[in-house]
Amino acid sequence: MELRTEKPNITAKNYLSVGPGEYPCGNNLYLVVTPTGGRRWTFRYQRNGIVRKMGFGSAKAAGLNLSEARDKAIDALRLLAKGTDPKAQRDDERRRAHGSRQFGEFSEEWRQSYEIGLKHKAARNKLKRIVQVICKPLHKLRLDEIDTERVIAVLRTVWHQREISRDTRQRIKKILDAAIALNLRPKHNPADWDSRLKPIMPKQRKRGTVRGSHTAMDYHNLPAFMQKLA
Repeated sequence: MELRTEKPNITAKNYLSVGPGEYPCGNNLYLVVTPTGGRRWTFRYQRNGIVRKMGFGSAKAAGLNLSEARDKAIDALRLLAKGTDPKAQRDDERRRAHGSRQFGEFSEEWRQSYEIGLKHKAARNKLKRIVQVICKPLHKLRLDEIDTERVIAVLRTVWHQREISRDTRQRIKKILDAAIALNLRPKHNPADWDSRLKPIMPKQRKRGTVRGSHTAMDYHNLPAFMQKLA
């Protein structure tokens, strides 16, 4: 018969020594210890019916101690009681602390890094034109200010050019994805095609297609045409 051992209560004396597992510490706070020795504090909460996790940092000697982690959990519970998502508020505070960067400066840095992987000069020149010329209306905007409406305004200027409009949309999305990865803007991407742009932007004509019949050639011109064709 298999014996089950109860997990010990976490205290200021044992939180640095307990083995792998997840230990509840009260107030939605958990100590998570991995098999490889990782040790961190996690706050779990429910928002709009969805269970979410918010990391508080390392639980090792150089990180937060149990008392500090509990204080953070209590602060997070207070925000929840007011209807505020604690993780979203923390992310907003981090963005303000880092300073909101402008799209122009950030996109130029991204371009210089991204074009290293482009083999052909024509591809690099196209990327440079998209970032520096077509996206110029976005340059002075903060990364967290850019929304779908502003992306659409840029795309409309090149929408009649099927290939360049597609490349522009993809490049804007990649730039904003990079900003999201660095926590410089909210996690939704206003340049996402399926969820943001496709329901709004008009369909483009397929290249090389002509709808309807061609105008018939006047029969007087037919002999000259056949001779030229031969």
